[in-house]
Amino acid sequence: MSMVKVTIDGITVEVPPDATILQAAMKAGVDIPYFCYHPFLKPAGLCRMCLVEVEGMPKLAPACVTQVRDGMVVKTNTERVKIAREGIIEFQLLHHPLDCPICDQAGECALQDITFRYGKATSRFVDEKELYPTKFYGPLIVHEQSRCILCKRCVRFSTEVMGGTDWNVYWRAAHSLIGSYENDKVANYFTSNLVEVCPVGAITSRLYRYKTRIWKLEFTRSVCDHCELGCSLDLGVRENQLFKVKHNMADPTPWICDKGYYAFDFVNHAERILYPLKREGEKMISVEPEDVVSEVAGRLKGYKEGEVAVLISPSTVLEDAVAVKDFASKIGALVDYRVYGEDYVALDGGVQGLSDIEAAGKVLVVAGDIGVSHPVLALHLASLRFSKGLKVAVVSSNDTYLGERADAFAMVPADKEEAVVEALLTGEIPDALELDEAEKAVLADMLNSDNLVVIVGVRASGGLRKRVYEVCKDRNWKALFLDRGSNAKGLASLAISTNTTGELLDRIADGSVKALVVAGVDLFATFPDYLKVKKALENLELLVVADLFFHETAAYADYFLPLVSFAEDAGSVVDLFWRVRRRREAMEPKGQSSTVRRWLSLIGEAMGYEICCGTEDVKIEKITEPRFEEKKFQIEKGRFVALVEEAFYRSARYAGWCSNFSEVAEVPRAYISVKDAGKLGVKDGDKVIAFNQRGSFEFTAILREGQPEGTVVLDAGFDRFPVNILLSGGWITGVDLKKA
Repeated sequence: MSMVKVTIDGITVEVPPDATILQAAMKAGVDIPYFCYHPFLKPAGLCRMCLVEVEGMPKLAPACVTQVRDGMVVKTNTERVKIAREGIIEFQLLHHPLDCPICDQAGECALQDITFRYGKATSRFVDEKELYPTKFYGPLIVHEQSRCILCKRCVRFSTEVMGGTDWNVYWRAAHSLIGSYENDKVANYFTSNLVEVCPVGAITSRLYRYKTRIWKLEFTRSVCDHCELGCSLDLGVRENQLFKVKHNMADPTPWICDKGYYAFDFVNHAERILYPLKREGEKMISVEPEDVVSEVAGRLKGYKEGEVAVLISPSTVLEDAVAVKDFASKIGALVDYRVYGEDYVALDGGVQGLSDIEAAGKVLVVAGDIGVSHPVLALHLASLRFSKGLKVAVVSSNDTYLGERADAFAMVPADKEEAVVEALLTGEIPDALELDEAEKAVLADMLNSDNLVVIVGVRASGGLRKRVYEVCKDRNWKALFLDRGSNAKGLASLAISTNTTGELLDRIADGSVKALVVAGVDLFATFPDYLKVKKALENLELLVVADLFFHETAAYADYFLPLVSFAEDAGSVVDLFWRVRRRREAMEPKGQSSTVRRWLSLIGEAMGYEICCGTEDVKIEKITEPRFEEKKFQIEKGRFVALVEEAFYRSARYAGWCSNFSEVAEVPRAYISVKDAGKLGVKDGDKVIAFNQRGSFEFTAILREGQPEGTVVLDAGFDRFPVNILLSGGWITGVDLKKA
């Protein structure tokens, strides 16, 4: 691309011909103030703060929307520009409440900074200001209309990136207001970005409200712990308390989901266990670390090879995983991390990054609700569709975000999902897909294309993953296989697993495994067979639990070892694209909490072993051949095929200890078709009971267009609501429904 030369305040730079004056000024190191410009939103030219003088143009030009031309000469500091800036700032402050001392944005507010630098010291406005009441849009955001400068950054994010229309500008001219027209509660998986893009204090976080000042926080670069996409975060800490999380827009996309932004306050939660515990009768008592290490080591010495098992979270960092693998090999223990019942390990399908998806131009998403499991990926696909014309098709038994924004979307019964996808991969569009002609044309074009990316969700079995892999290899397509947890690919690369979690629970139940160490996971919440977990844990001779909170699995423990959170650990994870991402320690460990590797090193030392914890010799190898053990599970009898999936605002790690985040999902819901609701005599919002021979639970009914008849999707993830009692090893089962 040929470049053009632009001179700004005497500094000449070369920029692409489609660049704006503002972008050229940034390259030249010349400061031009702005409010409405955002590097990842379309330029709007709304605030006029960036007016500059251009030779040959009679009027001042907005730098953010004026394209450069070769030989252009721009001046940013003339008297005309100075007067214009002062006038704009004065108008912005006419009705502004000037409440900087109590505003949470103070210290990082563009209006505050620009006023100090370019505004007048006094105001000529003496009349009464027009102020608006504070509005709380649910537990996540606060809207202060009085502080709004109508830059429309939040509106543009909502429309350009998310494709929504509810969050918008209402009324007109001096009476313009921004907000939600239909909803009193705004929580759309990406609400946090409304806070992040607002340059002033008009939209702020309720979680951060009146907690501290930004200049009192020390920020440390880290990586999100909620999924494997690996969003880069800055953790704001004061007095060893985590107060704020900011997305630094560096990697992998400019945007963040509500899990990454809001689901962090578990780190500071008062219910965290900070000291080792030991069971005495029906009670757990606090003990010194050296005492618990000595006792655990002494008891583990009494077991033979194969009589001890270790189950860890798929979010376990590489350093801890290396220690687990070494510890297990030395004491002859069995290991697994696939605690959600998976029968496969991570697999590379050739996608190296998000740019590969954009280059392909066509994406088929199957067997998963990626809006819940990998939300920022779903947002990125939707954004590319709106901005770059990416073709997106979704075939799934449940989708709460991407489907309604896709070019083609078909919901299929959960028990037939994999068969439909396999048929689709042959190039035929099954009759079971309820698509209109336009959607069929989109899907047919994809299947006949030489350039397609198939994204396989976390719900897909190992068998389906193998089939997708084979078809993509044969057709020269690319695939992106999604996994649960933030480090499943790293754990798979280490080959840490010896058995599936289901097999280990069976061995515990039959007595061949007598001792179990569980680290960073509540098996009752993750495994799709509550009763199997209960039976297994009741049959153990020794259970050691290492975690942050005393959850249901910990209630069976003989010993409890307190763990550090992701903010207190400097560990490494392997992200969705097989890149090693490193976290930095943002806080000191609380109390006597420590890492898994530290606890295992101490226990190993007490047993006479030296445990390896370093990753210097670890080489992350992509897994390029499918590995799976075909899992058989029973589907209970019932008139409805039920899919059990976590609600988004209950799907974050330790969501039950994230108050504002989890409050969004107030009640568990059952999504049913309109026709089935009519037969049951159920209306939207009514209470329904889902039951089979294993148990029964009450849900709030949500009627959904497009939901296949005879199917129901049940929310999971709620406290003291173990809906996985209904399951028998897989996330699909049979239930009956009745009106409560």
